[in-house]
Amino acid sequence: MTHQNEKLQDRNEKNGMTYSLLVGNGERLKILASGTTTLNNLNFHNVLYVPKITKNLLSVSELTTDNNALVEFVANYCYVKDKLTRKILLRGKLRDGLYQLSSVNSQVNKDPCVYMSLKENWHRKLGHPNNKVLEKVLKNCNVKTSSCDQFSFCEACQFGKLYLLPFKFSSSHAKEPLELIHIDVWGPAPILSPSDFKYYVLFIDDYSRFTWIFPLKQKSETIRAFTQFKSLVENQFNKKIKALHYDGGCEFKHVQKIAIESGIQFRMSCPYTSQQNGRAERKHRHVTELGLTLLAQAKIPLHYWWEAFSTSVYLINRLPSSVNPNKSPFSLLFEKKHDYDALKLFGCACSQHKLQFYTTQCVFLGYNKSHKGYKCLNSHGRIFISRHVVFNENHFPFHDSFLDTKNSLKTLTGTIPIVLPSCPTGTATSHTVKPTHKEVNCNVLAGNYLFKIINQNNRCKTSFINNFFSQNAGKFKNQCQRANNN
Repeated sequence: MTHQNEKLQDRNEKNGMTYSLLVGNGERLKILASGTTTLNNLNFHNVLYVPKITKNLLSVSELTTDNNALVEFVANYCYVKDKLTRKILLRGKLRDGLYQLSSVNSQVNKDPCVYMSLKENWHRKLGHPNNKVLEKVLKNCNVKTSSCDQFSFCEACQFGKLYLLPFKFSSSHAKEPLELIHIDVWGPAPILSPSDFKYYVLFIDDYSRFTWIFPLKQKSETIRAFTQFKSLVENQFNKKIKALHYDGGCEFKHVQKIAIESGIQFRMSCPYTSQQNGRAERKHRHVTELGLTLLAQAKIPLHYWWEAFSTSVYLINRLPSSVNPNKSPFSLLFEKKHDYDALKLFGCACSQHKLQFYTTQCVFLGYNKSHKGYKCLNSHGRIFISRHVVFNENHFPFHDSFLDTKNSLKTLTGTIPIVLPSCPTGTATSHTVKPTHKEVNCNVLAGNYLFKIINQNNRCKTSFINNFFSQNAGKFKNQCQRANNN
């Protein structure tokens, strides 16, 4: 019971005429309310508010009932301890025949693990369930807990159950072009492009979502791509880049140095937290998915992934975005509409115009940002740009084995690189010998097996052919014998 009204929580008013407290001199003191309170993380229920009482009195039976604690009495002192840990929670000193409790200001009582509340005790007993399950069990067992007993943190649960925290949707959006640029590098590609590209880097304008893509042979070329991009956009829009956001990769160290010298703010994702660079990661997915779809549409080999990915970015920039309803990144950034009539089917047949009776059939491989023309692939594997192109969007040449392989087979039947079996591993040397009449048939058979690989790589190196013949010599042995007999 207490005379301090401000210490009560969950206050329940009572009628003083009905409820009263009888003291030693026979006087009845009015009880005006009841409630709960706490002292050093100990919970006390049904605390009576008696204004005229001069001292706060504590019942030992109520203390041990409401809390998982015990009380020890010794000469001139008493101690309130946690029943499980045996840590001292309160210390009382004998004065005028009563034990006067006071808070213990030692470091041990500042430790949150010193006292184990009733809820925490049940939480441990039940195998660390979540709070909803714990509340249901306590209710079914008729265990009374105070509203002050707010058990919300368990250290053992953090060690055993900790998982990645959820990411909130970011509502931030740049107010003008080049206010924030997202950067990220993709790669390495499993197959080199015809120009030996292995990576690409994206620059995404946060305001319009317009995307620039640059091919890379190595990650170290990122600094060159950034320098080109910075000069291009700042000159084109007469604005300065204000901030860059990237995932903290090592390839951006030199980019960061240039950005700091140019007064550009740098924002980095936390280590191993690519979700914080989500706009660039989602753009990667969009570009690669659309690029692979374009390749599948025309049955073009993955060797031409760079042409497909650059075309993907070209198309994405001209499609309406959900971020900017009814506006494409191109129209929002350049403030003009794009001519959709100029778009052609990726991978369709196209004929290059020449001053001859016959034109050259090619494959359309996308657009070029530096020329007002189209990228075309001829049957010899050469990519060129031309404006004088006629399209046949109903025919996809790669459906019919488009690339010309006569030159490759002719080379194989003319001179054959052979690896001498006496050479040790790693030091093999190549010698060119003139095949006999019977060896030509055998070479043609081997060349037929090699054709598909040559077709994919679009080039045939001597060391590659040597390895191929040495690894597959047994496969052609029987066929070569039959060919020689014929």
